[in-house]
Amino acid sequence: MNLSQELLSAIILYTLASEVWNYLEERYEGKEQYMMVQLLKDIFRCTFLDTVPMENQPSQMHRKVHRLKVLGHDLKDSLIAAVMVMSLPDSYASL
Repeated sequence: MNLSQELLSAIILYTLASEVWNYLEERYEGKEQYMMVQLLKDIFRCTFLDTVPMENQPSQMHRKVHRLKVLGHDLKDSLIAAVMVMSLPDSYASL
């Protein structure tokens, strides 16, 4: 694992692994929440486009849903399906 010089110089002062862990936890606290909010925003504001191959677009949404699940926030399949249907372009309205 490579650490930035800034991070390395900060953690080298600690002698116990628990001290390093506490420092890293404090430093990165909140970033997980930010990522969760960003993923939710991306998922719920998504609009599929006619100009991009359709098979790629749901896959991108699915990856975001999976990343959200990894962060401990699982969305129900029915909700994901509803969001995907609402994200379809107007040209799919007749389906």
